[in-house]
Parts: sequence; C-alpha cells; structure tokens
Amino acid sequence: MPIQDALDFFHLVRQRPDVQEQIATLLPTPSLSQLIELASQLGCVFSPAELHAAFRHDWTMRWLHHADHASG
Repeated sequence: MPIQDALDFFHLVRQRPDVQEQIATLLPTPSLSQLIELASQLGCVFSPAELHAAFRHDWTMRWLHHADHASG
C-alpha cells in the first residue's frame, strides 16, 4: 500500500539516525526524486502524489494529537 509505505518512510526518518544522515548528504535541498529513491532503497515504494497524501495525513494526525493534549 503506497501511502502506508510513505508513512513508514516518515517513521524510518524519525527513528533511524543512518537514514537522517543519508538525507543530510542531500542537503541543502533534497529533490523529491532523491527522497523517493532513498525510500525505495529502504523498501518503501510510492509516487510523489502518494507521498503528498501521506504527508497531509501525518501532519493532520500530529496536529490532532497536539490539540488533544493542549486541551486536556
């Protein structure tokens, strides 16, 4: 499921310093194709549109989590 693969890639980036280091080598501005290629090397296959959809979902869930904790 490609959107889940993109969400898994976000998780890998957050949890694995080696993946963070790989992205750091692409700075200052990694291209979308470079990120998608890195993700595919890690077993996460998705299109740019699927990455965008996963980002929206991830951001929304983080916002809801933060809003819930701020009101609680």
